[in-house]
This record gives sequence, structure tokens and C-alpha cells, in this order.
Amino acid sequence: DWLEVGRVLECAGLEEGRRGWGRAYEAYLEACCEEWATEAGRKELTKEWKEIRRGWCLGGEDFREKLLDAVGERLKGKKRETYGGEERAAHDERAASDWLEKGLARLDLTQERLRALKKGDKRKQAMAWWLKRQTSVGADWIAGHLVMGYRTSVSQANRLVEQGDDPELNRLKRKLEKTPRLSD
Repeated sequence: DWLEVGRVLECAGLEEGRRGWGRAYEAYLEACCEEWATEAGRKELTKEWKEIRRGWCLGGEDFREKLLDAVGERLKGKKRETYGGEERAAHDERAASDWLEKGLARLDLTQERLRALKKGDKRKQAMAWWLKRQTSVGADWIAGHLVMGYRTSVSQANRLVEQGDDPELNRLKRKLEKTPRLSD
């Protein structure tokens, strides 16, 4: 029951359940291998299959989540520059969303209350600094999710928190720094 071959066969121009579809799929794969053996064939197949070489998964949302977790495990302790693409971005954004939720809880905020705060609210500034330190998402993502306006607000918040001149920002910083790691 768990084996779903219809979409794969459809990509090959075959129909599941038709007599001899297994042999037809085998012949299709052999033809692909033969085509791959030539330089022109390799170029054509690479172009044709580019979109599904990375970022395509066959399965439901639970399966996708498991794949994203696996990407996270694979990235641990590795140079992130060697990994790229939509998978990494999706993983990074999911991790950032998890950190955002933990930070909001730590500051006794909800998404609704966060949206109602002014763009330059100190809680938003502290959260922006903290998300920048905990995650690899960009300033645009942080500014958008904290409803801070422009990405420059994130840089400014980071600078203000790092300066350490504001007692309220220092208090919020210490509070956020006590947030348990995601894996805890």
C-alpha cells in the first residue's frame, strides 16, 4: 500500500497497471543509461532532470519534515558553504521559526502581540540580535518575521544590543541567552 509509483511512471510516459509496465520502465531506464553514456545525452538528461535532482521529494508533509531533519543532521559540524539550495534554505528557515517561537515564549510574547509592537520596540531589537546569533537566516527573514520594516532595522538592532549601553536591552539579552537549545 505504501508504494506509490504513479508519478514516477508518469514522468517516464508510462501508466501504472497497464500490462507490461514493469518491463517498459526497465527499458526506459536502460535507454536513459545508454543516453547517459554519450556526452550529448548526458547534457540533455542533465538539463531535462535538473529540477528533480535536488529539492524534489516524493511523499507527504511528514516525509518532507523527516528529510529536512536529515539535512540538519548532515549540516552539523560541516562547512555550510559546501551545502546549498532549497533544502538548506528550508531547513534554516524551519530552524529559525523554531527559535523565534522559543524566543517569543521566553519574552512572554505571542505572534499577535509581536505584530502589535512598534517596529523599534526593544523586545524586537533583542529578538533580532538573538535570531541573528542563533540562526543562519538573513536580515530580510528576521525583519519580516519580527515585523520590523526594513532589513537595516536588524543591523541597527544588532549594533544597539552589542554596544551594551541600554539596560533594558541588556536585560532582554540575558533573558534570551538563557533559552534552552532547540535539541533540549
